[in-house]
Parts: sequence; C-alpha cells; structure tokens
Amino acid sequence: MMVASIEEIVIEAKNGDREAFNELIRSYHKLVWAICYPILKNTVLIEEAVQETFIRVFKELRNIKDTRSFPAWLTTIARNTSIDVQRKEQRKLNTRERFKGQLGSTEQRTERRELVKELLNELPEKYRVPLVLKYLHKLNNVEICGLMSMSEGTLRGILYRGRAMLKALLESELELKMENKREVKDE
Repeated sequence: MMVASIEEIVIEAKNGDREAFNELIRSYHKLVWAICYPILKNTVLIEEAVQETFIRVFKELRNIKDTRSFPAWLTTIARNTSIDVQRKEQRKLNTRERFKGQLGSTEQRTERRELVKELLNELPEKYRVPLVLKYLHKLNNVEICGLMSMSEGTLRGILYRGRAMLKALLESELELKMENKREVKDE
C-alpha cells in the first residue's frame, strides 16, 4: 500500500473524498489542539475550537489554491477560530466569574504548573507550539516534525531555545514573587 502525501490527501479531500478529509483530521488534530491551547486554556473550549476549525476547513477546502500551503492555512484557521471561541466565551462570563475560575487550587504544585502554562503563552508561537506538542501531548520529535513540516535538527534547536526562554521567564517570575513576599514581610 502506497502512503499518499499530504498534498495528495488535500487534493482528494478537496474533490469530496470524505475518507481523505478524515485522514487530514487524524493527521492534524494534535497540531490544531496545540494551536488552540494557549489561547483558550480550557479543554472544553479547545475541543469546541478544534471541531469548529475542521468544520470551517471542510467548508472552505475547495478554495485552497496551493495544497502545499495546507498546514499554514489550517494554522491560520485554527488561530482565528480559537479567538472567535474565546470572544464568544468572554461575552458569556462576567469579570468575577472569569477571575474566580483563574484562581484554581492553592497548592504550590498546581500553582507552579499553572504558572508554566501561563508563561508558555508568552513565548512566540514558533517555540510555544512545539513545546506544547512535546510536553503536554507527549509527542516524539518525529511526530512533531511531521506535523510542523520541519527537520529534526530544526526542531531540536527550536525546543532548546524555547526551553531556555521558558526557563528565563520562570526564573524571572519566581524572583519577582520572592521579592513581593519579602516586601510584604518587611512591612
């Protein structure tokens, strides 16, 4: 059995082949999830955005001209859909409910985990998406390279720089928190 390239699968899906479209969903679901995650930070909303992304892709697939640009096109749709879902959700919630939901658990471990997730959002997308795929979705480098259309060497460099950036942000944030605790103690 010959494995079809993404371009061939996109062409087949564009021509109405539902199985080819299902293959696109299987191939890109985790990437779309990783793009939606930093914007929405809520599993239910992320799944809603992922589903809506693929619905939009299905409706608009016939308009894509260059099938090689499918991953970039899909990324743009996922990002825009996430922003739309976020806006819709923000209209539903008042400020107090959003603040209450962000407080979460007071346990230090949970707080640290949330801080790392928050700091991930400050990273440029180029570094954030591979880190989310690797450490939150537990994908290996080969899988990430396939999803993001890059060489393994490029991915290793991006992961190294992304971890270094995240570490610097984390150290800075923790140092700031320690200074604030000292100031409160001194008063």
